[in-house]
Amino acid sequence: MCFRGAFATVRKGKHRETGDHVAIKILSKRKMNEEDIAGMQNEIAILSQIDHPNVVKLVDTYEDKGHYCLIMELMQGGELFEVIMKREKLQEADVHNLMVPVFDAVIHCHSQGIVHRDIKPENLLLSDSSIEDALVKIADFGLARSVSIDDLATTTAGTPGYVAPEVIMK
Repeated sequence: MCFRGAFATVRKGKHRETGDHVAIKILSKRKMNEEDIAGMQNEIAILSQIDHPNVVKLVDTYEDKGHYCLIMELMQGGELFEVIMKREKLQEADVHNLMVPVFDAVIHCHSQGIVHRDIKPENLLLSDSSIEDALVKIADFGLARSVSIDDLATTTAGTPGYVAPEVIMK
């Protein structure tokens, strides 16, 4: 298993202390600017405070001369987006079983003052390749922010194809 992004690679690994299989998000320092580093540090801070069964867990972090590594819970089923593309359509019962836990996780995050700002099928990971047996978890808190109840999140953020029309119309 290996996925590559703009400045990150995700590989499957084994946690040295526990022996558990994990996902290792490896970020190249030379490909990151200060804004990218601040975003990664923000993601680490946010994931460190969230404890919910439908949010991917941050297990550990590691840094060496050239890389930052985020050791995360391994989600063997991949992205919900891949399942949607392969199947082209989902049964209503499957959508219900996937989305109720996502809504619960979002409500939990909001109760903690955290907004994800980029919920999309690519950021919903499955524990199993069988959608009927899979547990779904929210991943990629790179755009997430902590907000107080008195402070509205006013910055436009997210993936353009998924942003609500009313946000774009501003």
